[in-house]
Amino acid sequence: MTAKIILRLVVYSGLLLAVFSVLFFLMYTRPKRYVSPFTPAEFGLPYETVEIKSFDGVPLAAWFIPHKTSKTAVLALHGYPMDKGNILSMVSFLAADHNILLPDLRAMGESGGRLTSGGTLEARDARDAAAWLAGRGIEKIGMFGFSMGGNTALLADHPLIAARVCDSPYYSLRAMLDIIFAGLGPLRRPLIGTMSLWYRLSFGAGLSAADARHAAGTGADPLLLIHGSSDRTIPPSHSEKLKEAFPHAELWLVPGADHGQTSGAAGKEYERRVSVFFGKHLGL
Repeated sequence: MTAKIILRLVVYSGLLLAVFSVLFFLMYTRPKRYVSPFTPAEFGLPYETVEIKSFDGVPLAAWFIPHKTSKTAVLALHGYPMDKGNILSMVSFLAADHNILLPDLRAMGESGGRLTSGGTLEARDARDAAAWLAGRGIEKIGMFGFSMGGNTALLADHPLIAARVCDSPYYSLRAMLDIIFAGLGPLRRPLIGTMSLWYRLSFGAGLSAADARHAAGTGADPLLLIHGSSDRTIPPSHSEKLKEAFPHAELWLVPGADHGQTSGAAGKEYERRVSVFFGKHLGL
């Protein structure tokens, strides 16, 4: 009798774990879409609305801000679960020297796709966006990414990528899930383990595929890591660990800045440092 009760407890617990892990998986991979109510025109910037086909056919909505003479471009990637307009104020100053391409990542903004993978598929989308820029005559590309976009910028690879600026990136998707589910205590381990199974079934790779620490291409490229010292969403330790993985990287901790506040807190110094970094490595 006792054995039957134990068996039922195990089976029922397993079923509950499976149900909750599926619900959480869908909750985070199918975020509510946000579409900014403005365009680069509000920043005084001429732009084109373009569509880029990703490797698996998903259409990526994007803004292309052209430069009259430059053959360099900055490919700017937004964070989760926002859209391209969310980082426009962070990168608009770069239009003085470079072309800018701002795509909506898959399953967000106005792009197609049903699920976001936290970096794994998005890195391949970014590669296709870089290829699109190559088709427009661009000769060198600088990657800019904020939050999840920073992780994606680290994972993306293309021959024209010459430098990367990552603002508040995470070094590991599993580490982010640890933070998100920290309140569950020891229960978070089996939950994340089961969610990782749904991740593999959905995206054809494990959670480690979104682990920016192992991004091969990044090790050879100039890299500027920016992080708020008071970031409560993605702790600055994530950029510090990325600095350990990529010793050549520059790490700038912005005092007192929380998540998404680095550019505002640093003001003109933010623009100066990012402009100088891209100018140096993109050949201005």
